[in-house]
Amino acid sequence: MFQWPHALLEGAILAFVLGALFASARLRTTLRSAPRALQLGAVLALTVWTASQVAEVPLTTYPLMSWHMYGESRDRAPVVGYRMLGEACDGSTRILPNSGHGLGRRPLLASGLRRAYNDARTLPHERARALARVDSLLALVTATWNANARNVPLCGVALQQVILPADNLAAAPLPPYVTVRRHVAAR
Repeated sequence: MFQWPHALLEGAILAFVLGALFASARLRTTLRSAPRALQLGAVLALTVWTASQVAEVPLTTYPLMSWHMYGESRDRAPVVGYRMLGEACDGSTRILPNSGHGLGRRPLLASGLRRAYNDARTLPHERARALARVDSLLALVTATWNANARNVPLCGVALQQVILPADNLAAAPLPPYVTVRRHVAAR
């Protein structure tokens, strides 16, 4: 259903913005001096963009693709998520970021950790090797985190997993995370 007041308000805002844009003499001169094909392409693109902003577009097709790709499992399999939980020596815990200041200059460390555990979970013939890789990566996460003087030192890092059922990916609240692997740092 088309919502007139909402669409009219959006249309008025867009008209104001486009009017201010085309009030620029430099822009008009540049557009006039451009090749005819470029002028037509720019006008067509601007028209399509403006129409898509004003007209009500169903979420299933905006912007010309299915938004369901974010809300459903393609093969109806459960979705598995991971996080790292740092365990400070005083007993407190904190969720560690996947990248950034906490892991120094290793932006793919958390991704490699998740991949290694997923290999251990899904490839039975590689399980022992993959778990050894997970353990060494957890030790590296602990050492990298503790090397940064601004961070609270960790005595251990746990890899936690959550499994979302394919039929309810928007589950609220999330199912509990389960610790699947833990590294305890030597003191």
